[in-house]
Amino acid sequence: MSASDLEMLMQNTGICVLVMGVLLGISWPLAGAWISCKNVAPPTRREAVRDLSLCFILSVLCFAIVPSIIESYGHTYPISGGTLGYFLIVGGALLLIVWHQLLACKTQPSQRSAFIVIMGCATVGLVMFLLWAFFVAIAGSALT
Repeated sequence: MSASDLEMLMQNTGICVLVMGVLLGISWPLAGAWISCKNVAPPTRREAVRDLSLCFILSVLCFAIVPSIIESYGHTYPISGGTLGYFLIVGGALLLIVWHQLLACKTQPSQRSAFIVIMGCATVGLVMFLLWAFFVAIAGSALT
């Protein structure tokens, strides 16, 4: 990895940390509000910290670190074909996870499953936005 690749990795990670921090701060209380009307016991503080930490770490890994590394080894401009494929796979996997947790939330409601559904929907929306931005960048570079 070159110095510019390392700089891109740090920038992407910093942006992802900010975005995921905001999403976590919004999604967890929303999940609590969603579940509170179903008379379900809230998770313990330890479970909440574990779930939020795991979600934060995996999100930064999946949406900042891995794509930046794929991009640094890609050879196409403006975006590596491997990065597009990666985001398509991540988006599809997230849809399956959200669907599974939505079914689990209906049969046995919990704040964790509601949180995963809310975070998953927000994250799938962000992945779709990223893919749209990538396609616009590709189309823009093709016109020039």
